[in-house]
Amino acid sequence: MNETADIVASPGRRTLFAAGAAIMLGLWGWSFVPPIENWGNPNEDGFSYGPLFYATIFCLPVGLLLLIGAVKGHGRCVRRARAAFAFAAVMTLIVALFLIVQHIANNNDGKVFGIQIGLRIERPDAGAPRNLPAKAGTGIDNAGPADTPLPV
Repeated sequence: MNETADIVASPGRRTLFAAGAAIMLGLWGWSFVPPIENWGNPNEDGFSYGPLFYATIFCLPVGLLLLIGAVKGHGRCVRRARAAFAFAAVMTLIVALFLIVQHIANNNDGKVFGIQIGLRIERPDAGAPRNLPAKAGTGIDNAGPADTPLPV
């Protein structure tokens, strides 16, 4: 295929490609953290490898395309890098939104805008004292302070 007009990237565009490549390859490197933290953990169930799997599929090829487009700066590589840059911008936006929602949920007892996110197990013996009515005819009175030790 003979190209009549060779596409040349400006220095500013090449800098954007390099920044996008750094972000995508940084996300890919960040996905290695959960498996490394859980290395040798007998309770590891394999879910820590999920981010690594998806980052390898989505972030690594895009990061490499952007890096090659930033280094070469002309021809087919720039055309591919332009498309990869749009994809990288969308992926970075999605990851940033997920991190913001995670931060809100972690600092608000698991609630995001008043909606419970995830499973929160409430223990019956924690929190406010129980004031349950006595069971009729049993002689058992359940009304007592919450810090009363349970029989063993």
